[in-house]
Amino acid sequence: MQISHFPDFHDIPARRLAYAASFMVLGMCLLAFFFEIEIKKDVQAEIIASGEVKVQRVSGLVTRVHVQAGAPVDVGTPLFDVERDLSLTHDGATRAEASLRERQLRLAAIARRSQLQRVDLRARIAALGDTLAQRRRMRALNEDDIAQARQQVEQARKTLERLQAVAQYVELERIERAEAELASRRDNLSRRLARRAELASEINSTESGIREAQTELAKVDLQDGRERLEAREMFEKNRSTLVVSSPTQGKVAFSQVAPGKYLREEDIAMTISEDGQRVLQAVLRIPSRQRGFVRQGQQARLKFDAFPYARFGTLAVRIDDISASTVATPRPSPADPRGLDSDYLAVATLAQPFFDTGGQRHQILPGMRATAAIVVERRSIAEWILQPLFEALRG
Repeated sequence: MQISHFPDFHDIPARRLAYAASFMVLGMCLLAFFFEIEIKKDVQAEIIASGEVKVQRVSGLVTRVHVQAGAPVDVGTPLFDVERDLSLTHDGATRAEASLRERQLRLAAIARRSQLQRVDLRARIAALGDTLAQRRRMRALNEDDIAQARQQVEQARKTLERLQAVAQYVELERIERAEAELASRRDNLSRRLARRAELASEINSTESGIREAQTELAKVDLQDGRERLEAREMFEKNRSTLVVSSPTQGKVAFSQVAPGKYLREEDIAMTISEDGQRVLQAVLRIPSRQRGFVRQGQQARLKFDAFPYARFGTLAVRIDDISASTVATPRPSPADPRGLDSDYLAVATLAQPFFDTGGQRHQILPGMRATAAIVVERRSIAEWILQPLFEALRG
């Protein structure tokens, strides 16, 4: 059999081409509605080490360095001294000397005032104590007088009763004198009892005055301690010389302080590595408008500034935790009118402190900055293309 004629394009019916094109378009439309694409957003990230503590937010001139890189430190170990104010006072003294002198003068003034108050209160307590002792002696004498007056009243009453029993045999004048004597002795007893009440009131008043003076003396001691504490706190707050100490136990891994070097607040003066294994983590700053699309366990890919991702690729990490509230982030420029940014912080732990690309191993170091690509939303192709229409339908 010999083939003498090959089919041309016009031999295929046109309707079959239309059917094939229609099925293809229909399949593409169905795919557009069911196939989803990922919409990613880039957020800023920084590599930190969970076992490292950075000493920063200190500004001033370094005057003395106590430890060098590689030295072990404990909590509270002095690291370096910083002089914050290099100006002189009107008498030519340094700010540190003037601050120390002012502190000493203020503490001396507080001590003198407290001492005068203590002397005055102790003298008042001593005088009130003497008065109290005298009134107690008077009360004891008054008790003796009351006992004697009661005895005299009883004797006068018995005498009157004897005279009244033999009234027909004695003169009336004697009975009247006995009655007058009994009334006089009863009046004397009443005066003694009234004096006892007065002495009791005076003793109570004196004891109350002593207690008040003792309370004031205790208040003077409390006020003296409080004012001394406030003076020390003000001195520590306003003094120009600072001694920066270690906040943790470990070893100085990095130090850029040296006598004569001026530190700024954004400078990292020292890095202290805590004892134990160091774990690298990536801290992601998520804007509030993207927080609803980020969840715990979500994957992100880090693109390091030090290693361009077009050449070195990215590193996959998984988000371990997300902060429940925003954290203020200062702007790079102080003149920025927007002030502070408030972002959510997400933490992702790196599986290893390096990544391999093209047969080479690249070390990841704390402080490196990166851009994290996070999948914030998944949409179908149709929803992505017809976004204005879907937004209008959703109201």
